[in-house]
Amino acid sequence: MPSKSPIVVPKVLGRRSRGSAPRVARRRRPGPQPWPTSAIPIPLTSTRERDMADWVGWFGRFHAEPTGLYVPYGLCTVDCRVEVDDQPALTHRCVREVAKFNGARGVEWRLITWVPGLPGVQMQSCASLEEATMALQAPAQTVRFASQIAE
Repeated sequence: MPSKSPIVVPKVLGRRSRGSAPRVARRRRPGPQPWPTSAIPIPLTSTRERDMADWVGWFGRFHAEPTGLYVPYGLCTVDCRVEVDDQPALTHRCVREVAKFNGARGVEWRLITWVPGLPGVQMQSCASLEEATMALQAPAQTVRFASQIAE
């Protein structure tokens, strides 16, 4: 049966009793580091590192939901000129991809141009894998976006 009298325990943190080894302070494990709040552009472009990291998530979702609709075959990054409305063109790091589209009308080949950091994607239909691969290897054309849809 437990005793009814209270037991007083002295606070021993930071104290050292005789004959015991000194306590070693534990280091806290660093947690995940947040992304820098400043915009870090990739050299010679207006694309930030954060934009490229976010794009990887978009790329994964685009090709996984639903599974097998778009199948990537080739991928490369290029510096391309991007125009948005009437603003001066800027150089961005674009991601170009050859993908097979398994649609209701059968297999179609597409050259997809992504501009990380900007909404939207541009697709170019190709007749075959060879044509899509040649378009991928060709110099990138200027990518144009409109912020508002014409009425």
